[in-house]
Formats: sequence, structure tokens, C-alpha cells
Amino acid sequence: MRPSSLLAVPRSITTNLTYVAALVALATSGCTSSQLIDARTRLQPTGEEILAAAYLNDPVYRTMRLSTDGSHVAAIRSSTTGDSIVLIEIGENTRERVLVEEKRSGYRTRGTRRLRELGWPAANRIVYSIETPYLSEEDGLELLNDRGSNLRADAGRASPDNSILRKTRLYSIGLSGKRKYLAKDWPRADVSINQDRILSWLPNDPEHFLVEFQGNPLRVDARSGSYTVVESMRNVLESFVADHTGKIRVARSFERPTRERGLHARSSITGSWERLIKYDRYVENGFFFAGFSDDPSRIYVYSDRDADKIALFEYDLDRSALGRQVIADPDFDLHLGWLDSSPVDGRLLAVHYYRDRLTTRVFDSAWRPIWDRIRLRFPNQDVRIESQDASGQKMLLIASSDRLPPRAYFHDSESGEFQLVAELYPKLRGIELAPTQAMSFIARDGVEIDVYVTTPQSNVNAPNRVIIFPHDGPATRDVIEWHPAVQFLAQKGFAVVQLNYRGSTGYGREHERRGDHEWGRAVQNDLADTARWLIRKDIATPERIGIFGTGYGGYLALQSLVSHPALFRAGASWGGLTDLLKMRFDDNEDSWDDSVHEILVGNSLTDRARLLETSPARQARRIKSPVLLGHGTDDPSVSAEHLNLMASALRSADAEYEAYRYKNELDEFIDEHNRVDFYLRLADFFERHLGED
Repeated sequence: MRPSSLLAVPRSITTNLTYVAALVALATSGCTSSQLIDARTRLQPTGEEILAAAYLNDPVYRTMRLSTDGSHVAAIRSSTTGDSIVLIEIGENTRERVLVEEKRSGYRTRGTRRLRELGWPAANRIVYSIETPYLSEEDGLELLNDRGSNLRADAGRASPDNSILRKTRLYSIGLSGKRKYLAKDWPRADVSINQDRILSWLPNDPEHFLVEFQGNPLRVDARSGSYTVVESMRNVLESFVADHTGKIRVARSFERPTRERGLHARSSITGSWERLIKYDRYVENGFFFAGFSDDPSRIYVYSDRDADKIALFEYDLDRSALGRQVIADPDFDLHLGWLDSSPVDGRLLAVHYYRDRLTTRVFDSAWRPIWDRIRLRFPNQDVRIESQDASGQKMLLIASSDRLPPRAYFHDSESGEFQLVAELYPKLRGIELAPTQAMSFIARDGVEIDVYVTTPQSNVNAPNRVIIFPHDGPATRDVIEWHPAVQFLAQKGFAVVQLNYRGSTGYGREHERRGDHEWGRAVQNDLADTARWLIRKDIATPERIGIFGTGYGGYLALQSLVSHPALFRAGASWGGLTDLLKMRFDDNEDSWDDSVHEILVGNSLTDRARLLETSPARQARRIKSPVLLGHGTDDPSVSAEHLNLMASALRSADAEYEAYRYKNELDEFIDEHNRVDFYLRLADFFERHLGED
């Protein structure tokens, strides 16, 4: 147990009198729920921390963009103290120089600063953004005063992506080094959340670019920041999309408080907007935007029309009708991938989507020999075109696999040249990484579950200590690809098992909807059936199976200890939900979120008994195994109060647990010191409770 200290009552739950009373009682009793961690204060890393950082630090270059003339790569480079923008000159002797430097803390902000967006409106100018905590004095706001608190609340309600704790600011810099804050004179820029939703770099207009700001697309002067409103459609359309020439021809609408989303399009920049569809994807078949074609009268959409799986279709704007099917897969949805199109004429080059691994279908005959050359150069690797020059001839490629950390390459498709630009995880060079194998089994009710098993090199053919690692979501899926945390845990000697339980996307509507109202029930059985299957296959040793997840995966890990205590020796959560009633009442002030959660989870009144039964914080007395909890104090998705409630419940149940709150962290780690610290604690936790090899 941790030393006692006073637990403060967060503002986010003060409207719930039951919780307030419970927390006041908790505070007056003198107990604690967690230890506050800020790993940046550590002065000298240990050897174990240095090895963990090789896996878990940010990639050396986080964002990389090729200049419009193909002569340079601009990249955001990460270090332990901050971010910088560097210019990498393409040539025989690749040279690099620093253009911008930003420290992780500064400008009297709370928490971590980082560079985020990056792009080239012209060959001699870069536009980039800085992300910081929302309350900071760089905008003239006083920290934590009444005005700032009200502004943060207002911005949170207006923000479509719920990013109430972070903001971005947009800057421009010439290659000579002179920097300009572009939004200084934009209306209400001091209280806006996002300034860097770039719509187009306008390839035919090097002086300007398009950005979406406060619901309107703006054409912005890349040097001065002056702007004109391209579409005055706020509160009518939102989330605009520009084609390869920079013309805005697609938009989405979202009609709250319903769950209905609309797709709107037009065949020309001067044409009128047409609503193509409005539907509730949770209960209806429909379609949504995938990409533009080279014909202005056609776009591409993803649709599950007349089928369980989502396929790629053409949509005919002249006829207002879904057209021919472009590509489908009988076993997998296609919408988790992307389309590659020519930056010159917009024609479709290739479609990328995931089966167990990344799969590519080439559609352009002129492009096929180029792609064949790329595949020959990078066999058995995932290759993504990260960026292209204005001609489409020169490109920046990122190549990786489950056993090969990402590397960036420059490729000239005319000459056939390949040039290594950077290794993104250079400290892993020479380390033999663990292979991931695709497998599957049949759950107790006949549902097929895909499983990805990463086995440490030391124990490839023997039963292992296993960590089952359910993904966050639930509306996402795992695939076989480069995964630093999985490789780190495998290096520590654990077999790591990822699974696409019911409710995961990628396997069709039926598989996804099977997870509705099954939180803590059938989804939990999928995890238990996975553990039993691993034992039967001699992959896992009984009594040496742990479970860990983040977000919703963290909820699944904790609930597994409740529902199947005999199967799991230990369980851990990062940013996990712990009380489904709190999620329904306190975490979701938006009626749309409330409606979606009713579809996925249940009704807080009619399903109250089930929600109580499937909330780990309400069932802590049933947990018999040790628990590790971690949470970011500024998590915008799941309040850190979920950790406090779980820890308090475990303490009341006299259960074995440890809990850590990470200062200023979000749902995903933004400071690599804290990420390394947490995963080292996680590995140590499982070594203590699953045993050492």
C-alpha cells in the first residue's frame, strides 16, 4: 500500500452528489488512491531505462514531409528535452540543419509542449503547429482563473474531437529562419482549440494554403496570416475535404443531438452542394467518403450496401447514385486503410487495406511498375507513401514490419533511386525482434476470433508467461504491424497476445454489433476463451497469464479480473474506464455521446443492474489478483477519477494494488519519460506476479 495523503475532489464530478459524498468521506479518512508521477524530474537514466527508451521513446522523426520540389525533407525530431524541425537535404551526403526548436515546457504553460502539424506550401516555406495545454499565458489567458475556466468549458463544448485540454497554434517560417504566428489577427483565435486542420497546401498557389478554422475553410497567406473565408458554412456543413487541386468539393455534417451524419458533395467549386446521404451508421447501412477520382462527377465511398463487409464503391454525382464496386474483400472491411491518388491529376493509383497485415491492390497500369519496384525493394514490409513532391515523381516512403522498425527512404520513380533518409528507431539496430503470428480460434458460442501472438525469441517453441493485450476502442482493431510496446514486452520475456474480440471493427457489421451491450459479458468471455485456448495450444502456462489494456482495453483487463478471477494471475490498466455508470452520468455531458453509449453499453436506468455488475470499481471485492493502475491527470477521454474510484474500491476490499497518476498526461503519453517509466513499472509488475524465466 502507498502512504496516505488527502484526495481532492475534482470539478468534473461535483454535480454528482453521491460521488461527492463518497470522496469527501474518503478524503477525511486520510487514505490515498495513487502516486503522482512526473518522470521528467529524473536526472540520470539507468541502463534498464535506456534499453526501454530504445523501444518506447518517440521515433527520432515523428512527422516527415517532402518539399514541393523534392529537394528537402522537413521533419519533426524528438529528443528528451523537446522537439525541433530539421531540414534534411536530399543528396549523396544527406545533411541536416535545425530550423525550429521548442522545449517541452516553457511559455508559462501547464504541461508539455510539442510540435504537431508540418507541411510545405512552397519550396522555401514551412507551416507548422505547436500543441500546448489549453490554459496558458501565450494567449493572454491567466492560468486557472475564472475566465480561463469558463473559456475552457466553452471550447470543450464547441470542440468536435473533445480535445478540451489541448490547443494548437499555427506558425510559418521561411528557410532563412524568420518565424510568424499566423493567427494573431484571426477572430477569437485566443480561445480556439485547433488552428492546424489543414485542408490543402494548394499546389498551384505557393503563397497560400487552406485550413479549417471554427467551422469555416480559410485561404491563408503563408507569409502574413491574412485570410479570406472560402466557404461561410458554419453550423451547416463541417469537416470539409479538398481535392488534389485544392478545390473543396466534399463536406460532412453532423446533426446533434441525433447520431445521423451527412455526406455532401459538388462536382465543381462553383456548383451547389448536394446532400448525398444522411444516416445513423449504428443502425443503418450507408456510405461515407473515401477519396476523389480524376473525374469531377465521381467520388469514391466506403459502403456496406447489401453486404456485411464494407467495400469501396464509386459514387456518381450526376446521377446521385452509388455506382460500381471498385474492390471488396469477403472477410474484411476496407475502410481502415487508405487510397493513393496522383497529386498531378487525381487518378486512383492503389487501394491499401488490412487483412491480418497490410494489403495493396494497384489500379493504375502506369503506376504498377513503380509499385512493383517498391515491393521488390522492401519485401514483406508495410510501405506507405508518406509524402510526394508536386510532380508525384519523387516520394518519401516509410517501410516497416512487425520485426523491422520504421525507416524513411527517398525514392525517385523516374531514376529508380532509393536513398535511406533516416532510421526512426536507430537504437534498436542489431537487436533481434520478436515475430508476430496470425492465428484464430472459435469462441464458446461459435464466433471466430482472430489472435496475433508475438513470441519472445528466447521461448519461441515453449509455453510462456503471457500478457493478453486487448486493444482500445472498442470500434477499432489490431493488425500485424510495428508495435513498440508489444516488442518491448516481448524483449522482457513475455508472449504478447492481441485479439479482435467481438465489437472490433474490420470484420463486418455483424461482428462489430455483437459487442453492443456485451461489455463485461460476451466480450469478457472472448478474453477468457483466448486464455484457455492459449493453454490448450501450449502457448501459455496456466497460472502465468496476465492481462493489460489501455482505455477500453484497460476496462476489459480490469473486468476480466472480476469475471474470470481464476484465469488471470495479474491485471493492469492505463486510462481505463472503471465505472460504467460514472461514464454515463459524469463523463458525457453531450447528448450525442450519451446516445452512442446507450447503443454500445446500455441505458443507465433500465440496464442499471447490469452496469453495476460489469463495473470493476463496483465489483472490486471479486478481484483476487494484484492490480496495477495508471492514468494521465489530463486525460480528455476518460477522467482520471476512474483511477481514484478503482483504487479506493480495491483498498476497501483489502486487495493488492498499485496506482500511478502521471502529471499532465493525456489518454496517450505525450512525454516519453513518463511512457518509459510506466512501461518499466508494468513489466516489473508482471515479472513479480507471473514469475521470471
